[in-house]
Amino acid sequence: MGAWGVDPFQNDLALDWLSEFTDDFGIDFVRATLDQASWENGEVTLAAAEIVAAIAGHAGSTTALDRPVGGSVASRLPALRPALTSELVRSSIAAVDGVANDSELADLWRDSADETEWRALLEDLKARLEAAL
Repeated sequence: MGAWGVDPFQNDLALDWLSEFTDDFGIDFVRATLDQASWENGEVTLAAAEIVAAIAGHAGSTTALDRPVGGSVASRLPALRPALTSELVRSSIAAVDGVANDSELADLWRDSADETEWRALLEDLKARLEAAL
């Protein structure tokens, strides 16, 4: 899986996605990721949902957004807030549910001693997204 923790950005695929996002830095990039959510790409789906929550002002405790990738991602996210729609937030919530219930990533965590912690983080992410509505 290339993961070293349960945080949405503690895996190689999500960090690669974050790097691409910082290069593009647009809400359309996030929307496209969520529109392409599938059984196989749970890592990037959760990363995109985490970005949506952060844009809405409900960031989690992840430190990945403070990494100096073209400047702190967290400090740049408020600029995207005017483009954030309730439709995108709802899409993010649905995507988190999809990853939690029917994804390769859920199958991998299901066999892990950290499944309970991972699921708690997903519930927290979903609650933060719901608070953005």
